[in-house]
Amino acid sequence: MAGYWVEILEQLSPRYRCSKCRLVLKDPYQTYCGHRYCETCLEDIYNLPETILYYGCTGDDDCKMELSRDKTFPDMGARRDMWPVRVLCMNDWCNWVGRFRDFEIHIQQCQKNCNDHKQQKALTRMNHVVMMRIPKSEYVHY
Repeated sequence: MAGYWVEILEQLSPRYRCSKCRLVLKDPYQTYCGHRYCETCLEDIYNLPETILYYGCTGDDDCKMELSRDKTFPDMGARRDMWPVRVLCMNDWCNWVGRFRDFEIHIQQCQKNCNDHKQQKALTRMNHVVMMRIPKSEYVHY
């Protein structure tokens, strides 16, 4: 998965957004030229077929640095800089607000709740459709 889809409740520098997906960095990596990418976004770039592989950094139009695995590194400084920032979960049924540091734990629980929520919604919808399809004359009365 690419970056985090989250609402930032404080000022956050654009340098904490991925140069590929433009979302808030998830597992940030930095290039030698100073641009940042989500780990999965870099993997997507590296895994492109040789014939269409674009090796150039997409950080900005002026950057012509070649992207390669040996010229990128995990950016723990960026990760720590983002930890105290207050964020809001973007799932429509969730009202969680907390620090970015806690967001990874929250989103795992929220995804589970999301699946439970979707399943419940699907069951409710399915039951509603089934009830609409049964003619009233066929209802069993006790």
